[in-house]
Amino acid sequence: MYGCKLYWNNVVPFDFYEEGITGVSYKLVKNSPWVTWIALNAAFHFCWVGILLVCQLYQVMWLAMTTNERLNAHRYKYFHSEDQDKEVGHSHDDGEKCKHQPKSPFNRGPISNLIDILGISFCGLLRPNKVDWKNLYDVPGKPENLLRRMRLNVARENYQFV
Repeated sequence: MYGCKLYWNNVVPFDFYEEGITGVSYKLVKNSPWVTWIALNAAFHFCWVGILLVCQLYQVMWLAMTTNERLNAHRYKYFHSEDQDKEVGHSHDDGEKCKHQPKSPFNRGPISNLIDILGISFCGLLRPNKVDWKNLYDVPGKPENLLRRMRLNVARENYQFV
């Protein structure tokens, strides 16, 4: 968008007060249709990416959930503790679908959630919660450093290496 604006300022001088928006639009399309198409395309993609950014920030900051967790919250047991069911005044044993929004056990507040996601720290005032998720749990039967021990160009008997 900035490049299109620079191009139009140098090649197609226009004034909104004298020509109006229709006159300027006609002038831009007539003199540089390709640059106008690029500007419209960029504006369209900026809109939907901006909406996606706002939606993701809302989910991560305020709800402390990923999209998968939000869509499948009824499947995850950690969203449905007995304390939360008592707060809304019902249990999930009656077979009806739950109408309340599940609460995330990982929610530390909007600002702390954003700090955790961005991993920023500022003079000890902002401290992200750093958890080494790769080494937090032991997976039984999984050899350590499997990728380091694999040799390249060796025939594999199964498809997990494809």
